[in-house]
Amino acid sequence: DGVAPLVELLTSTDYDAVITTGGISVGDRDHVKAAFEAAGITLELSKVAMKPGKPFSFGCRDQLAIFGLPGNPVSTLVGFELFVRPALLAMQGASTIHRPRAPVQLPRGYKKPAGRAHYLRARLSREGQHLVAHVHPKQGSAMLSSTIGCTALVEIAAELTDVPAGALAPAILLEAI
Repeated sequence: DGVAPLVELLTSTDYDAVITTGGISVGDRDHVKAAFEAAGITLELSKVAMKPGKPFSFGCRDQLAIFGLPGNPVSTLVGFELFVRPALLAMQGASTIHRPRAPVQLPRGYKKPAGRAHYLRARLSREGQHLVAHVHPKQGSAMLSSTIGCTALVEIAAELTDVPAGALAPAILLEAI
């Protein structure tokens, strides 16, 4: 039973936060939610309208913060950057908890269905006064290679379906440019 060790960890008073990866979705082998329930943790959040990283979960018990990250590597990275990293910094009293943001130009544009925000891995370059996002061609949540040389996460809002070539989009800067 893989649930018991996690329940023991979740019921300990030795930690300020617990971060899990994988096992948080709805498959036959996804046991993390059952462990949360067995430990008396109510999830405040169990899905996020974003890609990658939809099966992100969050809950609390007393002073313990519990983060359930998805199992796909890029989903884990994006969920950590958007939710876990800022929360851990805030818990430590940091005055700056979010990475810098900047508008970036999308030379090829982007199309997607409405309903979920997309976070695109991209390498930024400076061209005159503009930051230009060179979006990796493979954006699947299991494509860990798309993070090599990635200097930004370009955010395409949930309601957008078609970003025209040359348009600006907000980006989370992972490195200084």
